[in-house]
Amino acid sequence: VHAYLNGTVVEVIGTKAIAQTRMAILVRGKLNDVAVDVHCIGQFFDRVEQRDGQWRIAKRNVIYDKDSITAVNPGEPLELSEERLLRFPQAYRHLAYLQSFNGGNVNPALPTSGSEASQQLRLEAQQWLRSPTP
Repeated sequence: VHAYLNGTVVEVIGTKAIAQTRMAILVRGKLNDVAVDVHCIGQFFDRVEQRDGQWRIAKRNVIYDKDSITAVNPGEPLELSEERLLRFPQAYRHLAYLQSFNGGNVNPALPTSGSEASQQLRLEAQQWLRSPTP
């Protein structure tokens, strides 16, 4: 697994902040006997706090935008089950496919761009950011 980070936007109020960082995740795996790469794009959505003079991530969420899957060796046949693909949101469908195919449990309700879950995540983070610090 490789993660690539891009630009970050930070909103700071006192000793708390919300940081949004564009990211891409590249995962290599196997489906049956075919080596595949899954490329997933989204953003890390972090709540950050300053404690004892140090800024640290207090909570990290991922908001998924889109993903794709390709065979590592061009021309190698890659057969995907449409039924399994359709179990997951389009934004992280191929990543979830690979993980579930290999025995992982994948939450089908993770935040995606523009989804109710991402809107709720943003609302709660803004409330947290503006709440008094204990």
